[in-house]
Amino acid sequence: MRASNAVLDVDRVARLFRVVCASAIAAGIFFRVHDIDRKVYGVDETVTSLRVAGATLPDLRRDLLARRIPSLAAVRVRYQLVQPGSSYATTLESLERDD
Repeated sequence: MRASNAVLDVDRVARLFRVVCASAIAAGIFFRVHDIDRKVYGVDETVTSLRVAGATLPDLRRDLLARRIPSLAAVRVRYQLVQPGSSYATTLESLERDD
C-alpha cells in the first residue's frame, strides 16, 4: 500500500506542477499582450525619454510640485517627446545636469 501511495503522491505533484507551469505561461502571455496598443513605461524608460526630451528629473519634480502641468497628456508632451527646438546638445546637457 505504501508504494502505491507514493506513486499517487508523485503523480499528484507532477500534475500540480504542470498546472502551475501552464498557469504561469498563460499569465505571462496575457500580461505580454494586455495593453499592447498603448505604450507602457517603466522607470528606466521614463528617465530615458525624459533625457531625450532634454529635461531632467529636477525639472519634472519642480513642475509637478508647482502644479504647472495641467494633465498627464501635458507631461507626455513636455517630458516624453522630443521637443521641436531640442538637439543632441540639449540631450547631452540634460545628462550632464542629471548625472
